Amino acid sequence: MEELASQIVEKISNPTTLVFILIFFSLLYFLRKGLNTFLSKIEPSQILRRKKKHKYNLTDLAKHDLFNELEIHKRQRFEFETHGKDDLTKALIFKDFLEAKLTSTSKNMLKISSEATNEMSKQELKSHVNQCFNDCNKCLEEELQKVFISKGLDLQHSKLVIEKFYAVRESALEKYSRRIDSIFGCDFYENNFQLILALYEVIAFEIDDVVQHSHETFIEINGMFYELEY
Repeated sequence: MEELASQIVEKISNPTTLVFILIFFSLLYFLRKGLNTFLSKIEPSQILRRKKKHKYNLTDLAKHDLFNELEIHKRQRFEFETHGKDDLTKALIFKDFLEAKLTSTSKNMLKISSEATNEMSKQELKSHVNQCFNDCNKCLEEELQKVFISKGLDLQHSKLVIEKFYAVRESALEKYSRRIDSIFGCDFYENNFQLILALYEVIAFEIDDVVQHSHETFIEINGMFYELEY
């Protein structure tokens, strides 16, 4: 560095420029140890992490395959028997039940990513997620009662269907709660996009169980709808 400085000084005729250059090289000389120490502490991975830009954002999660899966499962059809005969009324009620359940799930799961922000803390996001799950259950109950009663099912029968469904789903809902706690307690998820993505994957994986539990609910209430006009 000293040789380079000498060569540059010899070629500069302007005194003011020369003074500034001498000051610059002097500072570099005296600060060289501190700069070396500072640079040595910066890991390449840290530099790459700062430069890394995420390809997707929270609004992109609206395109997650979860929502397509929910639409596909709405088209599933099941047959029921009561006293050894086809129970067409139960099949129709089940169709409306499954439609309402999956629609409520889709609406409130979309709400999670559409209303979340990158600035939310983990605890704030977790609270938001739990609120959306609660809203999902509330929306389902309100929608089912409205649909069932409009088609001839009384309030008592409507409530019984909902109560039976939640009884069948009880253990699954406990697993959901533990899995959500696990996701939000894991340090591997570095931002809110990753947290919601992990949650969506869990829900997408669990849709088959939702449909199965819905079917089991209607199996358990055998004969209740056989004489009804729906």
